[in-house]
Amino acid sequence: MKLNSKIFGVIVLILWVLITLLRVSHHQPWYDEAHAYMLAQNLTIPELIAEMKYEGHLLVWYLLIMPFAKLKLWYPYPMQILNWLSAFIALLVMWKKAPFHPVTKTIITFSYPFIAEMPVIARCYSVGIMLLIIIASLYHKSLKHPIWYAVLILLCANTSVMALFGATAFGIVFAYDLIRAALKDEVTRKDFRIVFSILALCAVLVLWQIGGSLTCAVPKDGTFLINFSSFVFGNSIYNIQRTLITKYYIEAAIYLSLICTPILLLIKDKKIFFINCFIFCCMMYCFLYKYPGFSQHYIFFWIYALIVYWLLIEKCISKTKLMIFAEIVLVLFWGIQFVSKEIKNTQVYHSESKTMAYALKNLAEPNSRIIFVSSSLEPVIPYLEKENFELYSIYRTVPKKMPLYVAYISEAMSDDKTNYLFLEYSGAESDIVLRDNNTLLTLNSVALLRDKYALYKVAEEQINSEK
Repeated sequence: MKLNSKIFGVIVLILWVLITLLRVSHHQPWYDEAHAYMLAQNLTIPELIAEMKYEGHLLVWYLLIMPFAKLKLWYPYPMQILNWLSAFIALLVMWKKAPFHPVTKTIITFSYPFIAEMPVIARCYSVGIMLLIIIASLYHKSLKHPIWYAVLILLCANTSVMALFGATAFGIVFAYDLIRAALKDEVTRKDFRIVFSILALCAVLVLWQIGGSLTCAVPKDGTFLINFSSFVFGNSIYNIQRTLITKYYIEAAIYLSLICTPILLLIKDKKIFFINCFIFCCMMYCFLYKYPGFSQHYIFFWIYALIVYWLLIEKCISKTKLMIFAEIVLVLFWGIQFVSKEIKNTQVYHSESKTMAYALKNLAEPNSRIIFVSSSLEPVIPYLEKENFELYSIYRTVPKKMPLYVAYISEAMSDDKTNYLFLEYSGAESDIVLRDNNTLLTLNSVALLRDKYALYKVAEEQINSEK
């Protein structure tokens, strides 16, 4: 009996829900997730806007998690649920609206971005991808609901820089279509003014947040290509010595086929071709000159390929041979992510932040002060906020060399509490003595966690300076 495509889609989505919820339930937030939570908890909205130029993200995700962060409610479940729902809605829209074969949709559903990165890692990217996919589903009907379409572009542009590239491309094409429609009296003047006010507000918000962002120094030695190849094929590819000419031939072949198909379809829709080229050029400029990127950024190559091919195939009513070829290319491109090695990323998926927080709860004395030094330990802090500890973080201000910590640690210590220091393990002896002018700190080892982080009980003594 032939399986109905709708029933097949429901089965696939049920399997996806079970797998991803299981993964989310066992996931302990790592640095990037907790960092966003801590910013939303400790900063006001104006302070957040000022901070965005250093973060490389925009405001929407922080606003979504801010009520829970401010009230210290159920960390990390609210942000994990919001993130998972964004990924789920993105898949629902794709299954309902995208003009792909069910096999293509299944490969996309169980590929690395949708089975691992997006639903599990609670960051700003899933919300942006969800909005991009909704925008793509409404692209050919944008003038029927121009105000809502403009709002979606505004929200999408304010999730992350990666989503901003796509939102900008869609916004430019939408503004062009709106002007043409207004000249033909196909949209009301009221809608025209409202839409352009929304788009202008979008531009102001983006420039306010990341205008003048600091440039991340990128070495001119192929950092992006190395990182990207490692993301796609794993580090083992470099065990074989290759020349610079041949090292990236696989990626070149993939992108050649991916880019050539929209070029062949240029006669179908020049605006879609513009969207494709604009996004690709923006991303390459970002990765080559601003920031080399990591897995959470590279998946946008696949997301934008999905969107561009979606728009092109949807434009063509009949399934021509060229359309079939386009979908085959898309399947091959997403097929790489179907067997991605990134799913085993231990840094992201095995942070053990909750486990370390539980250990600290049992090791440190009640009502004591715990001083956090390393930024990698930030995910531990939210788990301890409702415990009987006073938490103090100095990692943003201390210099890198440990002997210079003394003044910062001394300033952070409490006079009426037992003080603990939690930091990255330096491999030094179990007890450490630090001295700076007339301050002497004795660090008595309490425990070593994960062979990487150490908890010390700190005692301070004032001495006379040596002449």
